[in-house]
Amino acid sequence: MAEMNDLVVIGAGLYGLMAAKTYLDVHPHATVELLEANQSVGGVWGRDRLCRGVKTNSIAGSYAYSDFPMSESRFGVKWHQHVPGEVVYKYFGAFATQFDLHRRIRLSCCVRTVEKCSDGSWSISATENGQHVQVSTRRLIVATGLASEAVMPEYPGSSSFERPVLHCKDLASHHELYHTATTVAVVGGSKSAWDAAYQFASLGTRVHWILRKSGHGPARLLPAQTTPFRLWMEKIVTTRFMTWLSPCPWDDADGSGWMPRFLQRTTVGQWVSRHLWAWFSTTCLQDPALVRNAETRKLQPQASNTPFSPAGGFSARNYPPDFFQYIDSGMIQIHTADLDHLAPAGVIQLHDGPALQVDALVVSGGWQHWPTIKFLPGEVHDKMGFPRTRGARNPQAERIDREILRQFQFLNNGIMDKEATAAAADAADTAATLPHRDDAPWRLYRFMVPPAFINDRSIGFAGFVATTLNTVCAQTQALWLTAYFSSSGDRRNGLSDGDDAKLPLPAGRGTPERIWRDTLVHSQFSQWRYPGSFGHRFPICFYEGLPYVDLLLKDLGLRSPGRPPTPPTASSPDASDTDDVICHLSATNAKGHAVVAAGDKISIQWTTWPDSHHEPVISYLADGGASCLTVDKTTLEFFKIDGIGLVDESSPPPPSIWGDDELIANNNSWLVGIPSTIARGYYVLRHELIALLGAGSENGAQKYMSTSRSRGPALSSRQAYWIRSCAVGKEQHLEAVIGVGAKIATN
Repeated sequence: MAEMNDLVVIGAGLYGLMAAKTYLDVHPHATVELLEANQSVGGVWGRDRLCRGVKTNSIAGSYAYSDFPMSESRFGVKWHQHVPGEVVYKYFGAFATQFDLHRRIRLSCCVRTVEKCSDGSWSISATENGQHVQVSTRRLIVATGLASEAVMPEYPGSSSFERPVLHCKDLASHHELYHTATTVAVVGGSKSAWDAAYQFASLGTRVHWILRKSGHGPARLLPAQTTPFRLWMEKIVTTRFMTWLSPCPWDDADGSGWMPRFLQRTTVGQWVSRHLWAWFSTTCLQDPALVRNAETRKLQPQASNTPFSPAGGFSARNYPPDFFQYIDSGMIQIHTADLDHLAPAGVIQLHDGPALQVDALVVSGGWQHWPTIKFLPGEVHDKMGFPRTRGARNPQAERIDREILRQFQFLNNGIMDKEATAAAADAADTAATLPHRDDAPWRLYRFMVPPAFINDRSIGFAGFVATTLNTVCAQTQALWLTAYFSSSGDRRNGLSDGDDAKLPLPAGRGTPERIWRDTLVHSQFSQWRYPGSFGHRFPICFYEGLPYVDLLLKDLGLRSPGRPPTPPTASSPDASDTDDVICHLSATNAKGHAVVAAGDKISIQWTTWPDSHHEPVISYLADGGASCLTVDKTTLEFFKIDGIGLVDESSPPPPSIWGDDELIANNNSWLVGIPSTIARGYYVLRHELIALLGAGSENGAQKYMSTSRSRGPALSSRQAYWIRSCAVGKEQHLEAVIGVGAKIATN
């Protein structure tokens, strides 16, 4: 009989790795396994899916877990550069090494069935390196995501085509085509199709790029920096004000008060929002590269593919050199036509176009948006919340639709017919016959838990939401699911008596009826918010990503960043003789502490830090005595445990690179290493930035501080909880602050 695990995670990609790591943070003695079908970790960025030259849409500093920065010194990616796929793969491998996950991961382990047992556990049947294996677990997280199983169309005549026909996903395993093919055809308009066309053309291979008339056109690819203000594209959708302009049924979770309701639920506010979106579309997102000639105009998104509701995708054009030079030179030729059939000797016959002879056909054919895993018995599978193909209409869902359109009238003005929209989305997914469009999208509470199993607390899904905030969403979902599982009352995973009662109960606060209603509202909403995309199949949080994270944090009883903490104010050198210098202005003792093991690292998150504040970053500890919650702050004596000052004084132009530049590059966060030799006890951690912008004048330097309490070494091997608030501290050597009297622009 298979050994019983405390948790099994299916999938070792972005979401799966973080889910396992977070659960082990809270339950360090738990037995946890990850089952990965591919030959390496990384999911879509795994070694066996890496295509030549592909990069993330995200820039360095924004595509990394908060407790494991993608630093330039380690991974070689400069700040604000798009991250190559090879680096992302190495990053996930390094993350698994850092948190000792490799020994828990079973590669080439493809799950076939999952059965619910009479004792409440789950029995997993899988194929591992060709051998059948059985795995048992009390809790299960499915983290295979929305892009693991490719959908390939069946074109007429494909059996006699005599040339390779492959999905974009499989290009990595057919890399020889990059060197042997002289002409290829690429079908589809997604970002993957752009990537494939670029990869072949940049190697001297001629590309026939086929954009189907029956589809919804090419994806909207913008320059990395867009709008007249040169904003980074990905930051547009992570700006709080942009989320206020977007309708969202959970927009009250961010603590922003009246503003979102005014902009979306009042006549005046909707008028303001509509005009702002019109300005944003016509003024900010005009792309001169797309109108340079008749060929590039074929890549203009269709009218239905707007910045407000992107239908064909919304990505960054991150190709060096210029993508369009290959169109100008004729290396990429664009055909706007449907593919009629395939013929022998590699001939592609277009419906309203010429016959093309190619060495290979590459299809951007979309994905199956639910796992291929079969849940047993059958009634369990039916309750998993998977998307359903066409069937009987759900009267309750139709009532929810009417409520959504009444509440957000902005969505009811000028959108396409729902049936026509679904057909267009199906056509975008594949040119061949697929099952009818889904009558019901994913039905998961908080996009994670099947409502039928909400009180079972033994199964969850991670990564089944389309969002640009993937790393943030992965961490938040992992924390939510860990709390959800940890509230089951099982004390075999390292929790001491009393700890379990303190864990949040995010899903237990509502009645089954309320949970089902929330699930319906949230899942139906995407169908109307993104009618030209795939909202009828899975949740899309393009502009709703931040409010979604807010919602999960609110469930957990944590403060949402929607109403950010007051930006840190500075203390000047002349405050060195006052108690305000200990832990900043009018600091008082906090109400709690974090349990941290000696040798561990603590992630400290600052608010957005201005580029002008060039400064060192320094961390200190002080012995908190019997309790850091009651200690007299004036008695504390701090000792330095880490710090970075001037990193590179040669970087042109001045000013040079300082420690805070690394903090900014790491998403305004900093990892503080707790000394491995420190004695057990209570400590106060002080983290400090010293701004040197005004240090050229007397009393011009500024000190910014953040302090917290810790107890360590702890019994657990990793940090269990992290509570941020200002505490206490005493600095003995403040008069030695560096930079006072210096002019950093020249010194």
